[in-house]
Amino acid sequence: MSKQLRSGYTTGACAAAGVKAALLYEAGQPWQEIELTALDGTVLTIPIKAVKRTVGGLQAEVVKFLRR
Repeated sequence: MSKQLRSGYTTGACAAAGVKAALLYEAGQPWQEIELTALDGTVLTIPIKAVKRTVGGLQAEVVKFLRR
């Protein structure tokens, strides 16, 4: 039996995208898709599901795994 692998972004890329999305949200800029450049030069476009204000600051929900 073969296991199907998931496709998605690294935890570090998702963390960076979440921070960028929260900063854009705070600045009133579009935050729904975040573009980052990986260390190897690959451009990543990471979808953000939601950004909201909390008691402690801002919270971003990043889409880590992509549906095939």
